[in-house]
Amino acid sequence: MILSDQAFKYFSGTPLHILVILSLAYVLFFQGLGAISLWDPDEPRQAIMAQEMIARSDYIHPYLNGQPYLEKPPLYSWLIVLAAKFTGGVDELASRFPSAFSATLLLLVSFLLGRLLKDQGSGFLGAVILATNCQFL
Repeated sequence: MILSDQAFKYFSGTPLHILVILSLAYVLFFQGLGAISLWDPDEPRQAIMAQEMIARSDYIHPYLNGQPYLEKPPLYSWLIVLAAKFTGGVDELASRFPSAFSATLLLLVSFLLGRLLKDQGSGFLGAVILATNCQFL
């Protein structure tokens, strides 16, 4: 047997909790994601670096306004480039999608971890509290 009975029990949770968490994530993180212009100073910087990666076809060395930008690792820029491939270019939606997707994954991980350590209600409550935390938004 590939999965033990306990592992099957762990992964077969209430789909309603997961659906509520995903719905909350959509409302808080994804709705109107590309409607607001980028906020200074970080969001435009990351978008410009991703745009220059695409223009130069150099995905290893990040550039900002033609100058090498080595203060931060390029992972977030790579994620923007990946999102831009699906959305058709670097814009507000592509620049913010990696953060919204990562936040949603963190909510699901928090739910599963809370369910593993305590019970399903604790995992759900932990994910909802995390989603509605002001600094997390």
